[in-house]
This record gives sequence, C-alpha cells and structure tokens, in this order.
Amino acid sequence: MTAIQIYTDPETIRFIKKARKWLLLSGMLLMVIVFVSVIFPMLATIATELFIGWIFIFSGLFNLLIFFSYRSMRPGCGPY
Repeated sequence: MTAIQIYTDPETIRFIKKARKWLLLSGMLLMVIVFVSVIFPMLATIATELFIGWIFIFSGLFNLLIFFSYRSMRPGCGPY
C-alpha cells in the first residue's frame, strides 16, 4: 500500500476531516495560553507548579496502591 492509497481511502479522509476541527481548536487554544503566559509570567509559573505538584501527588498515590497490591500476592511474586 502506498502513501497515495492510504490518503485516498474514504475512511481516512473522513477521519482527517473530523480531526481537523479539533486540531485547529487546540492550536488556537495553545496560542492563547502562550500569549497569556508571556503577559503574566508569574501566573504561568504558579499554574505550572500546581500542575506538576498534582502529577507528583497522583503518581505517589498510584505507587502506594501498587505497593500494597504486591503485599497481597504470594511470597516471591512481588518486588521484594
């Protein structure tokens, strides 16, 4: 199958047309976010710190969940 055959497939064309609106919308949203972060760098810094902090919290909770689920396994199957 060549690249021309892939892009002329009707299903692929429908998918590209459907995704085009969302790609355009997300690009415009990212441009607005960048513009606001250039104007208000302190606000962008605080938002980034909060976002990364929540990622750390959720990853820590997920790791605790995995840790305690290993304890319920038979000996020798867990990480220890």
